[in-house]
Amino acid sequence: MLSTTTDSSYHFFGSSSVFVLSVSVAARVFDDPAQFQRPESPLFTLSYSDEGINDSTAVANTRISIPSRDMLLALITHYMSTLNTLYPFIDESGIQADLDVYMENQVSETSYGTKLSGKQAYQYFRITMICAIACANKSRHKSYLVASDDDFYVKGLKYVEAVTSQASGESLQALMLLIVYCLFHPRKGDIWKLLDYACRLSVELGYHTELPSDQDSNKEMAIRRSTFWGLYTIERIVGQIFGRPSDLPEQIITTEYPGILAAGSPTDQMSVQVFSAAHHYRLVYLRSEIYREIYLPTDRHVHDLEWFIDHYFSLSQWYEEIQINESLAGVGTSTCNVAFHSTIVFLFQPLILKALSQIRETELESKALRITPSENYHSACQLIRTYEKVMRAPDDTALGVYPMTIMSAHYIYLAGLTIMAHAQLSLDGRIKSLGPLVRGSSERAPQPMDYSNIFEISGSCLVLLNWCAGTWRGMDGMLDMYRRLSERVLPMLARQGLA
Repeated sequence: MLSTTTDSSYHFFGSSSVFVLSVSVAARVFDDPAQFQRPESPLFTLSYSDEGINDSTAVANTRISIPSRDMLLALITHYMSTLNTLYPFIDESGIQADLDVYMENQVSETSYGTKLSGKQAYQYFRITMICAIACANKSRHKSYLVASDDDFYVKGLKYVEAVTSQASGESLQALMLLIVYCLFHPRKGDIWKLLDYACRLSVELGYHTELPSDQDSNKEMAIRRSTFWGLYTIERIVGQIFGRPSDLPEQIITTEYPGILAAGSPTDQMSVQVFSAAHHYRLVYLRSEIYREIYLPTDRHVHDLEWFIDHYFSLSQWYEEIQINESLAGVGTSTCNVAFHSTIVFLFQPLILKALSQIRETELESKALRITPSENYHSACQLIRTYEKVMRAPDDTALGVYPMTIMSAHYIYLAGLTIMAHAQLSLDGRIKSLGPLVRGSSERAPQPMDYSNIFEISGSCLVLLNWCAGTWRGMDGMLDMYRRLSERVLPMLARQGLA
């Protein structure tokens, strides 16, 4: 439970949440909670200084003029090749008609306050939100797009009631656009209400089931499936990050997965990203089954170590199926990398929490955990490396356009705390780390952890959290906590000759 600064209410975070791990690690390292008062001075934050949006002056002028068609096309193209690859609920074939409506009406809508209705309202809203989301993603490299992001959002906001009042596929699409936008700007909307409404609407429309083959065209069915699985993925991941139950029970889902990369499929850059994103949905489904089993039950059933190891190998098999040439790395493949390693951290978190609680005691109980897997440590390090590659990549590269959202911020923080948790266990020394897990081998021998790269990884984590703190108001606490932990723990590792 965490009290808010604005009232006396409380927020509850389930045990899958990074905040629970944060409390457990901090309780082992620090004695005086008073040292966690809000810093008096702002923390130092990083700052970041396509055809159609490269000219910062021209983009700034759109705040008092009309965005050019070139600018709109550049933003739409960016959205379709990034966010619509991960969550493909926008039909690309209808974009041109939507853009024509937007271009025809933006003068009258802006200058005379004329409001559109019916289909045109949906078309206008789609373009404004697509451009707002594209600006939000591109502003990591082009900071002058922040103002354009807000302008497009304000234009679209006027139509929210009109485009969400009907139970239709277009209304679900509008809600999805608002949800994706909130992943970049969590303070500009209530993502829980949006997800709840979207989930209920998707079930009401039957998106969770397969329709008879003659009822919809193949294209329409493909959009229905990808819309549902995109919603399912966001709803599951956001919920699990904060330890909340789901609004979409698996028992009612019968719709098929979108296609995945198979023998004979195209292996060009774009096709690989699309198929990798679709493959990601399968991992989210596997992850949700694990979540229900270890984080939601009320009977506190305790799984043994072998249960966790079996699920680790199941997840590893999924990951092995998508290994491709690194030259094809992009939005879809990076999403799979992040999803796999964050899921391994997520899988073993109950064991880490149990181990941290045990080493607070003077003596371990006879039934205490004696060994813990090290795979989540290595996955945490890999998460940091992946995000570092994304942040260092130029904006005109496949990795440079990867969306950095609030989910990214939580994953970075979770990875950092997992690393600190393992360091704490090693410093205590009573709970040993397992050597690398090998499929088919029953050997569970302890092996000292290799912390040779922990200073480098920790430095990268600090840089990433610094960027997150500068991007999202209120996340400076994550940076402050990790900085304090690393300043205390890493020197202790070095003094004991462990790093």
